[in-house]
Amino acid sequence: MNEELRENKISITYNNKTYDLCEYMFGVLKMDHNNPLCCVSEANNSFSIDYFRGCSFQCAYCHVQGIYEDLDENLRMRIKTEPRSKFSIKEIIDELIKHPYFAKDKSIISIATSSTEPFANPVVTEKTLEIMECFVQIGYKNPFWIVTKAGVPSEIVNRLKKIVDNGNKVMISICWANNPIEIEPVKNNRFRNVELLKDTGVCVSWYLRPLVKEWGANKENLDGMFKSISEKYYDYIDMIVPGGLRWTEGIVFGLKDMRKLEMPDLVKENNKKTLSNEIETCIIELCNKYFPNKPVYFNSSCAISHMLNRTNIAMLNIFDKSICYKSICKNKCFEKCKNICFDKDDLEYYQEELKKQGFNIKLLSIDFNNKIKSIPDFNSFSYAEKQQIRKSIALLYSERNK
Repeated sequence: MNEELRENKISITYNNKTYDLCEYMFGVLKMDHNNPLCCVSEANNSFSIDYFRGCSFQCAYCHVQGIYEDLDENLRMRIKTEPRSKFSIKEIIDELIKHPYFAKDKSIISIATSSTEPFANPVVTEKTLEIMECFVQIGYKNPFWIVTKAGVPSEIVNRLKKIVDNGNKVMISICWANNPIEIEPVKNNRFRNVELLKDTGVCVSWYLRPLVKEWGANKENLDGMFKSISEKYYDYIDMIVPGGLRWTEGIVFGLKDMRKLEMPDLVKENNKKTLSNEIETCIIELCNKYFPNKPVYFNSSCAISHMLNRTNIAMLNIFDKSICYKSICKNKCFEKCKNICFDKDDLEYYQEELKKQGFNIKLLSIDFNNKIKSIPDFNSFSYAEKQQIRKSIALLYSERNK
């Protein structure tokens, strides 16, 4: 186990309150600004490459408010984008592909998931494309995932098509839940130029999040949103991915203390997202009404798995099968997901493969009731380590059960 990944906390005091923030990015691979991997983290079952820090969009709920290195001298999330380290994109990628966690052609690469808007301005946009094209240039076909609130710049569409034509799958998640201006200050057309992606092979998901009842996520407002988006963009959206707002101390700090806003009623469990059964039921009804035949996934891992046409990339079908079953799944691998099982030979095989990545772990069982039982205890691993173990087992399972 990597002890360095375990010690990523720094306490700050503000208005006589103490908050535990992450000193570096959550799940960062290397807590050292003299190492290129200070720009890479385990995020949402992907490796997030975060060349920049600072974001002009300044969403009030941004999890970056819990990352100390991304705050300015006044403890506010930086507005101006600036390089996170002295390293070039090529140097960062060269170091990542040497990391034992990285799998050529298979590891999912997200861009700016832990830092900024990937299409914030021409400089940031160029770096986003540079990351993808760097993998193409070295002959790697790893899939890419981008979450954006800026819309798609028209000038990058042809470059995206060339990346897909090379064999690298690309998903762009357009994030919009029509939150009020004090929550999302930038009001723009999030679906800008989405129609230009129609024949590129890029997969487009409507990232319908965060949905928060205190911010207007009710049946009347949602019905209007769905009707409008369906009328304009139905043909260009491949799937819908609703989600709630996560709870972290950093988000509480950013919302309440820095922005003087009310904190929504959330489950107070670190990194846990809250989405009520009422809203979930409403979303399914509206999807059936306005987006028939489109998949609906309540977790991003399901959406990426659909794009890759493989069993769940994070074993969500074991770790939270309720999410798996409530989705409207159109993945051809759904039956394999639903019937996933592991025997003794599987466990020994996965164990040996994990050792190659530096994990000295004995797998005792993996099942729907007990999840992963291991020595050392699975819960003793850090967030990044648990993510990697789950990703590795999920990938190995998918390859053995094609």
